[in-house]
Amino acid sequence: MPRVHSPAPGPRAPNDWPGHSGPAIIAHGGGNTVPLAHDFLHQGADFLEVDLWLREGQFEARHERRMRWLPVLFEKWYLRRVPGGRYGLDELLTETAEHDAGIFLDLKNGGANAAALLRRVLARTPHPRRVVASSQQWLALRSIRELLPDVETFYSIDVRAKLD
Repeated sequence: MPRVHSPAPGPRAPNDWPGHSGPAIIAHGGGNTVPLAHDFLHQGADFLEVDLWLREGQFEARHERRMRWLPVLFEKWYLRRVPGGRYGLDELLTETAEHDAGIFLDLKNGGANAAALLRRVLARTPHPRRVVASSQQWLALRSIRELLPDVETFYSIDVRAKLD
């Protein structure tokens, strides 16, 4: 299995940054909507995890998969309509700009295109903060390492079989 390399001298854990001790508090799905982001930030989250899907050249923040050609999102046990308005990484960064919490990206699709879009989004973000990227797509992670060497990358595993 390929290994994704982090900046020298070695990979840093999400809780390894100046002035922080103990485990990092990662708000799983906390960046998927504005109300969740604000709620978790006010509760002291160190990172907002956001699920990002590349769709029509933009990031969409949502956990569910989208049914092609239909305004329906689905997960294993439910369906829901696509919410009105657009909400993605740009909007998350704007809405949370006054906070210092890091952003923990879970890139769901897009490969190298997702990495290129991530570089463009972060380049136009005035408030620098720590960004960590995870994915189950090696191409996306390799492309991020190449285009954004300061963004730490982690391969995400959802079932034990992927360790083999």
